[in-house]
Amino acid sequence: MDQILTFCQDVSIPEEQAIFFANAYNALEKTGGAAKLNEAVRLYVEDTKKKTTDLTEELAPIAVEAGIHQLTLNALFVILAFIAIRKTYTEKYGEEIYRDTAGDLANKIRECIGVEDVIGITAISWYQLLLREVIFALGRLQFHIVSFPRDVYEANGNVVRRDEPIIKIHIPSSGKLTEELCFDAYRRAYRFFKHHFKSDVIPFMCTLNSSPQAVISPAL
Repeated sequence: MDQILTFCQDVSIPEEQAIFFANAYNALEKTGGAAKLNEAVRLYVEDTKKKTTDLTEELAPIAVEAGIHQLTLNALFVILAFIAIRKTYTEKYGEEIYRDTAGDLANKIRECIGVEDVIGITAISWYQLLLREVIFALGRLQFHIVSFPRDVYEANGNVVRRDEPIIKIHIPSSGKLTEELCFDAYRRAYRFFKHHFKSDVIPFMCTLNSSPQAVISPAL
């Protein structure tokens, strides 16, 4: 399937993996599973209540019939879903954010190969957040808005209270992480999410060892 090969190239999924996914899709076509997969993706895109986990579990029989691994089917579902939302997503957020956010697949596929020795993805629930426009890749890091989980946090005269909005940081396993890359990502996130905040000082949070830590960002 040309769309799969093109998408994988656009988001830096290695060529050999792209060919593997295209071949897996061809296997589904031979058994009639591709039609069921495409219908599931259509339902997912059109109905925001649908969940990636539920739909991929329902699709499990087509993976067995086609002789492909469930984790490979997971990846195909996410690839096709990203292809399906591309036009509306890029119209809202731009091509760069789309490619960077969808490009998280390359990381998760690499992790799946390392842990499961399968070309696919294990973290299918994670993509509920990326496909539903909750988490965005902005430069080297990923971000989304959450409610602050502590009673109060104060730093440099700035205060964050329980349930107030705060930007949560995720660190994808995509390579080197430098201070320069971090602050570039913070600046991007500041501009992207600033409409959620009343002040020109915006709080960030990164969860380390299950302990939320808030960081107050100056106006960038």
